[in-house]
Amino acid sequence: MGKQLSMWTQGEDLPLFSGTAQRAAVETFQPAPEVVQETWATCRACKDTGRIGRRFCNCEAGVKAWEAGRGDPVTTDAIALSSGTVAGLIGSNRYPEIKAAQAGLVGWCIDHAGEYQNWQEAWEAYKAAEV
Repeated sequence: MGKQLSMWTQGEDLPLFSGTAQRAAVETFQPAPEVVQETWATCRACKDTGRIGRRFCNCEAGVKAWEAGRGDPVTTDAIALSSGTVAGLIGSNRYPEIKAAQAGLVGWCIDHAGEYQNWQEAWEAYKAAEV
C-alpha cells in the first residue's frame, strides 16, 4: 500500500473548516392562503338535499324531507335526485337554478303525493303546470 496521492499540493483537498460555525438563514414557512369554494347550499352536510346517504340530515331540508317522504316514494326519489340529473332536466348547470327546480319538484310531489308512479311522471306534470 502506498501513500495517498493528493490532488492539490497546497492542501486544498482537505475538509473545509474555519473553526467558526456556519450561519443558517431562518426561513419561516409561509403557507399559501386556503381557498374556500363558495357553496350554494345552506347546509354543508347534505347540500340542501335533506339526505346524507340513506339517512336524513338534521337541517331544515332534512326535516322537510323526512316529513314529506314518510310514505310517498316518489317524493323521496325527488328529494334524492342529484344536481347533475336536475341540471340535465332543466338544461342549466347553475346551482341556484338547479336548487330552485328541485325544490319546486319536491314541493309538487308533496302537494300531489300518491298521484304518480315515479319522479319522471311527476317531473313531466310539474313542468307542464309550470309553463
